[in-house]
Amino acid sequence: MTDYLTTQERQDIDSELHLLAALAYGMNLGAIWCQTKPAASLPWRKSAFLYILRNLLEQNKVKIGRGGGIVDGSAEEICRLFDLAWPSWQEFDDDEFVTVLPYQIAGDSSWRTHYWTPGDAVWIDSSGAESWSIDAEIG
Repeated sequence: MTDYLTTQERQDIDSELHLLAALAYGMNLGAIWCQTKPAASLPWRKSAFLYILRNLLEQNKVKIGRGGGIVDGSAEEICRLFDLAWPSWQEFDDDEFVTVLPYQIAGDSSWRTHYWTPGDAVWIDSSGAESWSIDAEIG
């Protein structure tokens, strides 16, 4: 996993992490992606996203859920799953950070979907209660 963040950029993210979490609370992971610098390169934004996700996981502000269950693993392991599953930049929907990619099968006019992520956000409040994003529940 290539890291494009400087030490100063990591420190800037660290100082804003509480605000980032508050703004994204209850939403899917696209809410975190949207808070990375839109004018930055996609590889830089991916590094920033994974850095934010790792920190939120380590601070127990978020877990990753899929199909109504929590994805097991350390913050590092979960971020590695995201990194390995990340679609090519040609497939990636930067505008919406879709976790569900639509596709069609030849000869079938219906749309099908598959998740590229290992799961989606399950937010943890200060009392430990979980707030599941829709994608985490149904994935």
